[in-house]
Amino acid sequence: MRRIEYARVVRELRSCSQRELDDRGISRAMISRLAAEAAYGKKD
Repeated sequence: MRRIEYARVVRELRSCSQRELDDRGISRAMISRLAAEAAYGKKD
């Protein structure tokens, strides 16, 4: 199920316009890391 959550977050963020990402303070380079954190938790 975590794999599915990772893919969902990646898909959702990649579908955002650059302006939408900028408004949220997210760069396209951050998408994979943010999806991994959402699915698997933040690594310290």
